[in-house]
Amino acid sequence: MGTANQGIEVALAGGFWGIFMLLWSIYERKKANAKLLFSVAHIFAWILMGLWFGLVTTFGWQAFRTPLVYLVVAAFVGAVTAGLIDRHRNRWKRQPGEI
Repeated sequence: MGTANQGIEVALAGGFWGIFMLLWSIYERKKANAKLLFSVAHIFAWILMGLWFGLVTTFGWQAFRTPLVYLVVAAFVGAVTAGLIDRHRNRWKRQPGEI
């Protein structure tokens, strides 16, 4: 599936991107005066998207070949699912009239 250097590159690229996007989304929620700045599902979604980003940027089109495609698809589907769970839970915490 790749060398140790590629594994480190996946971890660094995905980690930096995932942490940056998590902090950016918390900043945006704070700016919008959201009651809940983050949740476990929110953090899990950005971790999985960071893994997906690291895999795709490191391996490029090779990420869509047989051994890696399972991990790439699982990370993407898991991230989308966690994001939808977070969005669904936050929908019930909003006040009437908020978008």
